[in-house]
Amino acid sequence: DNRQGNLGVTWTHVLDNATVGEFRYGLGLRLTRVDIAAGNDTPIVRFAASPVSGSIIGNAGNFPINRDQTDQQLVYNLTRLFGRNHQLKSGIDLRFSNLDDLADSFSRGFWSFNAACGGVTYPSSYAAFLDGCVTSFQKAWGPFFLENRLREYNAYIEDSWRIRQNLSLNLGLRYEFYQPEQDTDGFY
Repeated sequence: DNRQGNLGVTWTHVLDNATVGEFRYGLGLRLTRVDIAAGNDTPIVRFAASPVSGSIIGNAGNFPINRDQTDQQLVYNLTRLFGRNHQLKSGIDLRFSNLDDLADSFSRGFWSFNAACGGVTYPSSYAAFLDGCVTSFQKAWGPFFLENRLREYNAYIEDSWRIRQNLSLNLGLRYEFYQPEQDTDGFY
């Protein structure tokens, strides 16, 4: 189940005969739900040295995935003309992302079977499985649900001079600050 929706709004306004402002807002909403039909706690069974190396029963270990993402962007640009040949432009660009994410990483555990198990050599890893001889069991522990927050702040200024009909000089400065991604619990 994957759903996405986007909204964009722009408002351009003339402040005077030489100054124009533009405001933009963008919103992106994304929802992803990938569950396991047999249950989100269904373990994975792996067979070593099988006819197809790495054969498994069950789904891949990175499921389930339950993800909600909200992205917002605010932009404001201001342009001022000074005569016919000179233009000054400045603006800001603010971006805010919230990612609430349950991204599993083998928390369901996986059972591994090998032909050599418990001092017995079976004809195949499948035979060890049928006899119930487990080579190993692994399970991941930890916080699989994260509420990540990302903030980005950008500002710029650009000075453009039209020196001749076929020659322009553009000078600009841009500042960008990316706040490190942070979980709502305060972890980076």
